Amino acid sequence: MEIRYDNLKNETERVTEELRHALAVRELCCADFERAQRWISDAEVQTAPESTYTASSISELELSLQENGIDMVILCGVHHLSEMS
Repeated sequence: MEIRYDNLKNETERVTEELRHALAVRELCCADFERAQRWISDAEVQTAPESTYTASSISELELSLQENGIDMVILCGVHHLSEMS
């Protein structure tokens, strides 16, 4: 009986640690998502008056992305998700 208890305790501790790690990753993703959403809002405000995008305006947006540490691949996925909601 004691061996079974120890096995269950160890398994519970392992699963708890995995869940803590998953929660930490989720919190980081949520922070990145919120930062990307703010950047999208700012970018839309900055580019709204422009009817066409020029190479320089796109370069400025890409530079702003890099300065804010936002991955363009993630941003595209986030923007797609925000359009769906």
